[in-house]
Amino acid sequence: VPPMQWGLEREGLYRMIERKDVDKLKGFGGVHGLLTKLQSDIVTGIDSASVKRRELYFGPNRLPEQDPVTFWGLVRDELGDTMLQILMGAAVVSLILGLTVPDPSTGEIEYATGWIEGAAILASVGVVTFVSAWNNYDKALKFAELNKQTAKKEVSVVRDGKRTRVDIAEVVVGDVLRIGYGDILGADGVYVAGEDIICDESAQTGESEPINKGADKDPFFLAGGMVTQGGGEMLVTGVGESSCEGKLSAALE
Repeated sequence: VPPMQWGLEREGLYRMIERKDVDKLKGFGGVHGLLTKLQSDIVTGIDSASVKRRELYFGPNRLPEQDPVTFWGLVRDELGDTMLQILMGAAVVSLILGLTVPDPSTGEIEYATGWIEGAAILASVGVVTFVSAWNNYDKALKFAELNKQTAKKEVSVVRDGKRTRVDIAEVVVGDVLRIGYGDILGADGVYVAGEDIICDESAQTGESEPINKGADKDPFFLAGGMVTQGGGEMLVTGVGESSCEGKLSAALE
């Protein structure tokens, strides 16, 4: 599908959401301008006949299968850190010197204590490595669980002027998606309408405070975020690999 049919590039839409670029949204003519460019409508939604074409150009709302993360794989990755490798080298040198070079004051090799310094360095490296690997492993497990929760569920969209329920994997760019309390967002989007919407985007942005959403507040929704209060509708602007969740997933590989 040629880009001119939609008048938008999916990477441009992603950058607008990821950067929460209000000026870019205004440049599109606000949410109403985006609706027009995406051949969608607040009341009638999209034409269901365009779903396949939208999937071809903007991509499907699915993430590629990933190899499972293993704890020992993360340990190996941690040991690839240059600073840790330098410390391990220093520990080996210390052990060799401590167990082969005589003490200048006694002229004897101190087998009882010569190993302590090198062993202490190795122990420190081990603690740092295992703690970091465990933290990353824990994050990876939570992220995988989040993916499972968002992968299979039905959502409400408007198509052909009717409210209909579809699997989250069938949502496409241009859909007007209903969101509500407790929903884990399965796509990026822009605020269309709603009341008292608050989202938790800590996993995506690192921002610990819940974020108020609205036309005159923060109008951007990030895939993977959770609605913790209120409800309404959003215009889907990014799905699958081109969403914030998709980009984050790819970065963690």
